[in-house]
Amino acid sequence: MYQKNKINYIPLLTLGIIHLFFLWLIILPLTGRYALLGVIPMLGYKTLPIKFTKFNFLELSTSIISFGLGMCLTIWIIIKLETSTVFAAALIGTLASFIPNNVFGLKPNTIQKITHGKLAIYAGTFAGMTGFQYFTNFSSIIYIAIIGGIIYNFLQNSFTGLGGKLGSIGFGATIIYISIKHFLS
Repeated sequence: MYQKNKINYIPLLTLGIIHLFFLWLIILPLTGRYALLGVIPMLGYKTLPIKFTKFNFLELSTSIISFGLGMCLTIWIIIKLETSTVFAAALIGTLASFIPNNVFGLKPNTIQKITHGKLAIYAGTFAGMTGFQYFTNFSSIIYIAIIGGIIYNFLQNSFTGLGGKLGSIGFGATIIYISIKHFLS
């Protein structure tokens, strides 16, 4: 088992807040009080391994660039191919999965960085898919990429085995940007 301390609760609160935003903005208007049932899975989060990631500038910049790449490619596919947001995100996520992990001669640490880059691209596709109508200019894309890369880097080693974590990160980056923009204007 892992050691519980106060630092381990920060990723738990981060993902919990993102899911509460999801319930409040999307589910509550459609289902009313039944949206509160969405809080039940959060009780199980504390049983998953939560690890606090130490700050590493190279990993953080890789996460931001990869997240932004996934988001921008998804937006580009939506615009150029005039297709649905889901198809564009699925296409970019599938293409990212073909980036090889085990090239001869790479050290395990480098392979792990490639894997995290691919996952950050996949999380970025969710941001491109969920917030497409909120990208009013290029600076909004950059801000969302920075927020998403930071959240991904922060949660990359936590909640192993939790389905929907990468989609939550993409949605969370978009909704945090929209909330900050709303409160500052």
